[in-house]
Amino acid sequence: MKTNGISNQARMLHSVLTQRGIEVEIEKWDHHKHIDLSIESAGLYIEIDGDHHYTKADTIMRDLKRDYFSNEEGYDTLHFPNHIIEYQISTTQSCHFHADGKRIYCVDV
Repeated sequence: MKTNGISNQARMLHSVLTQRGIEVEIEKWDHHKHIDLSIESAGLYIEIDGDHHYTKADTIMRDLKRDYFSNEEGYDTLHFPNHIIEYQISTTQSCHFHADGKRIYCVDV
């Protein structure tokens, strides 16, 4: 479910990351498309996708093109199914996140 164009799952992950000290922008506009979450310090985009992103050929191709252009601009893109964020978000409660240049690490504490 989306409110103001932002999915509940994006809000959930945004909250967890910011609580862990990661500076993350929600619904970033890169002058071509909206990105669910952006971590500028790591050159990382995070997309939280519904099932159609994994089952519909036109959506898969569109995502591949978007990822290609993001990569050309220096950003890696991680895709997570929305049900993973919704039902597995509690597993991040045992992690401490570190933004280290181009990487984000989840270290068990």
